Amino acid sequence: MKLPEVRPGERWGLCLSGGADSTALLLKCLEVGFPVVALHFNHAFEDEEGDADEVFVRELCAARGVTLRVGRCTEPWTTRATKEVFARRHRMNFFAESAQELKLTGLLLAHHAGDRAENVVLRLARGCGAEGLTSFAFENQAPWDARLKLVRPLLDETHLDQVKWLEAHGQTWREDVSNADLSIPRNAIRAALPGVLPHFVAGVNAAADVLSEENAFIAACAEASVIHRSAWRLEVKPAVHPVLLRRILRGWLGELTRRQTETLLMLPQNNTATVSGNRMIVRLSDTQWQVRREASPAPSTLEIASPGVYRFGNWQITVGDDAAQLRLPLPLTVRSRQAGDRFRPRGLRGSRKIQDVLTELRVPAAARNGYPLFCDCAGTIVAVPGMRPAALPEGVETVGITLQRLDEC
Repeated sequence: MKLPEVRPGERWGLCLSGGADSTALLLKCLEVGFPVVALHFNHAFEDEEGDADEVFVRELCAARGVTLRVGRCTEPWTTRATKEVFARRHRMNFFAESAQELKLTGLLLAHHAGDRAENVVLRLARGCGAEGLTSFAFENQAPWDARLKLVRPLLDETHLDQVKWLEAHGQTWREDVSNADLSIPRNAIRAALPGVLPHFVAGVNAAADVLSEENAFIAACAEASVIHRSAWRLEVKPAVHPVLLRRILRGWLGELTRRQTETLLMLPQNNTATVSGNRMIVRLSDTQWQVRREASPAPSTLEIASPGVYRFGNWQITVGDDAAQLRLPLPLTVRSRQAGDRFRPRGLRGSRKIQDVLTELRVPAAARNGYPLFCDCAGTIVAVPGMRPAALPEGVETVGITLQRLDEC
């Protein structure tokens, strides 16, 4: 068993199902004094023995003086997702919430060498590349929180090792009845190859280690090929190899099927494709892609006659702030852009189209309807956030105005 180094004051969560692997992991941690809090999730499936598993875990932790946190699924399972996916999602949500509330450094998972080999076989069947075939790692970041570590101390051991260890210590465990469900691909592989798979475990894990190194190298090359990446736009260097480009696209957009990835690679310039999450991706050039955002509706026109705090779409406008850089006379009208709008900043001889102004300010097209334009009582645009205001008559009384984007707070 390989455990991470522990700093003073750290606590780790141990995901405890009550099965042989997690039970052995708990007792081994206690044997060496590793500080853990046990986390158990009851899926509450009617055809399984979740309540009995919970009783076992409670008695085990009480007898060993281990702090235990138990969660229970309150949502009924439907066929909208497979039972395994449904269970995993709720279990992971519970672990994530527990880690945050208990301020845990990381989670210990009882995955062993056999689990890793089975996972590689499953991913081979799905047509995964090097990134997927690396399978479980000893340590990685939690997908929901990069600050949280996921550690698998038993990856160099097998399930049989844990069973023998428990038997030698006179400790019982719970058998997961869901392991008999052959509709779950992992169980089907385990049942079909009981005498074959164990002979391949060491070799498959060695291959996964090699693939992990090669995957890290590919990831570094892919990262070096990126010029710009944000939530909405991607730009890469010219002539990037398709192997790296696939990796870059998946890293930018998250979960993509192989078909979706290939569609984006082959997408002609100025054409659009729909990918996961119903996102529309447009290919701007050979090296640029962009997420197409639907234009937000224009907020209602806002009338400001006195100091106070106002809301215009996603903007908060504070009127009467003496420390503000923008100063304008009251009353004001705040509205969205309209056809033919022009603006003349102070010091500019002529006026400019608002469309050109928003382009210069790099306001995304989808956000331009909600960009505030300040008009005086005559309806003339006197200020656009990010630009110098218009020239004001001498001696006119002004108030300070502060703007804040609420979606950037």
